Amino acid sequence: MLKKVILSTLLIGFIAALLIGAVIRTNAKTGDSSESHSEESDNGSGNPQAEIGEIVTLAGTVSEMNDDALTITLTSGESLLIESRAWTYIQDQEFGLANGDTLTLDGFYEGDLFEPTAITNAATGKRIQLRSESGRPVWAGGGQGKSE
Repeated sequence: MLKKVILSTLLIGFIAALLIGAVIRTNAKTGDSSESHSEESDNGSGNPQAEIGEIVTLAGTVSEMNDDALTITLTSGESLLIESRAWTYIQDQEFGLANGDTLTLDGFYEGDLFEPTAITNAATGKRIQLRSESGRPVWAGGGQGKSE
């Protein structure tokens, strides 16, 4: 009888440890921890928005474009790459860029990564909004991110 109680207790402890480990692993993989909720908000839509700090303005020149990315050489000499959904959105809006165009980029830093909120083409005077004031990408729905 004592063996059954000890064995049952060990089995229950082992199952509890497995369940706790599974919950911790799931939270780590999905980013569903209290830390990630303090850094991002999804407004219930599944599309996170960034925590916008200070808006900075950068200037640069279009140095390369292809279907996958836009490369801008900043006046500081650094390269800035715009790719993925932001670049697809710019192309979908027919913003009209050419190699050598001078751009002004408003945006914010998220860690070391610059996230543009708007781009203005000095050659054409057109401006495209990429993120709302709250940091939500305009392509995530509900935005008015048309070129002017």
